[in-house]
Amino acid sequence: MAQLARHDTFLDLVVRGLDGLAVVARTAPSHRLRRAAAAHIGVAARAHRFLNADRLEQAALTLTAAPRWPVPCESDPPFGCEAGCPKG
Repeated sequence: MAQLARHDTFLDLVVRGLDGLAVVARTAPSHRLRRAAAAHIGVAARAHRFLNADRLEQAALTLTAAPRWPVPCESDPPFGCEAGCPKG
């Protein structure tokens, strides 16, 4: 794709736009924004008649996955109840 973009400045702009949307799909603060950016990748790819638009959109949707870090449960406070954490 990058080699094609070197010869066609319009395609270069499209690829940059799709890359920008992919960054938003990966790093936006809310899941809703990430999903919207991923959907826009599919819309833009279809508008420019990319044959792999569906695959691009699916790949972008995989970028929107929720973070996989462990979420602390209420029974395990970060400093323990001895440190004076409020119950509730």
